[in-house]
Amino acid sequence: MTFQKRKYSILAIGLFALAIAGLSIADMFFQKPYDGIASSYTKGNLAITEITPKSPAAQAGLKPGDLILGIAHQIVKFPSDAGRVLMKQKIGKTISYLIQRDKRIFTIALKLGKYRLVSASYYYYAIIGLIFFLVGLFVFLFKPEDPAATLFFLMNTSFFLFLVCSLRPYSYYWVDWFVHSAGTFSLFLLPAFFLHFFLIFPEPKPWISKNPKILYLIYSLPALLFLPNFLSYFIKFSSQPFLKYWPSWGLLVLYFTLGIFSFIHAFLQAKDHHIRRKLRVILWGIILGLVPFIIFGVILGSLLQNSQYLLVGVIPMVFVPLSFAYAIIRFQLMDIDIWINKSVVYTLTTFIISLFYVIL
Repeated sequence: MTFQKRKYSILAIGLFALAIAGLSIADMFFQKPYDGIASSYTKGNLAITEITPKSPAAQAGLKPGDLILGIAHQIVKFPSDAGRVLMKQKIGKTISYLIQRDKRIFTIALKLGKYRLVSASYYYYAIIGLIFFLVGLFVFLFKPEDPAATLFFLMNTSFFLFLVCSLRPYSYYWVDWFVHSAGTFSLFLLPAFFLHFFLIFPEPKPWISKNPKILYLIYSLPALLFLPNFLSYFIKFSSQPFLKYWPSWGLLVLYFTLGIFSFIHAFLQAKDHHIRRKLRVILWGIILGLVPFIIFGVILGSLLQNSQYLLVGVIPMVFVPLSFAYAIIRFQLMDIDIWINKSVVYTLTTFIISLFYVIL
């Protein structure tokens, strides 16, 4: 593939991701019957996995773990069944839900609302994601021939899709499945891009150049782990939340750890002062960006069993792409300046020696 074709192919991926993110945001403002329930087919039943705060389901008193046996006097077993029933209803209409909680079966009246944003947090997630995307795009357009810049753009694009497509209220409709699948796939790819980046930055590892097939393995694992999630819309099988989420987070931890080891190895092996400065900037960006996310997004989120403080952890993550971009662009410019300065010094020295030679 020629350089121009490769460049336009990468840009096409970015535009496609931007279109998916745009669909996700636009769909949030499209009015349709909404109950605020996220569900999955579990052990032969339609189980509530999550309820959006302040939604009709939350106001009606439904809880995660409840089983939905019927909606509007129609039996439902799969999320697609519930979606078809709701699409026939009108916004504002009160319908009955047949619910099983533990061993008790009862009906509950629920007034359908509009499918819309219920929290301003999603705006901030979208803005932060867009910052990631634009920073990555700027770096790629500035240095399209640099593999590190290409990976940086793809990594930022994946994080953009994750923020915009995964951190939105979930429902039963096909748009939700498509958008959330894109966000989940991006989450699976993120650690692969992260690891790949540190295998070639600031300098490619020799064994990667000799064994390029290793990269196929790095990217094939996320694809294989994502496949069951993707097929769940077409093939009905029982799933547990633990089995749904642990592969992505487990892979993230594994690849992130390997990437950090590669980063430390590069830092210790670097003899050039400017390469060390590149890596030091990235290190500070990772610390300032990821530590708040781990504290507020992961630890507090797990202890409190909600995402109340997730936004506090997500906002500082902008330090990560900014530090990467600064290292790729700024220090590359400094290297050019040093090269130019050396060339000027060499030229002046040659000129002076030649001048003395002519005079003498």
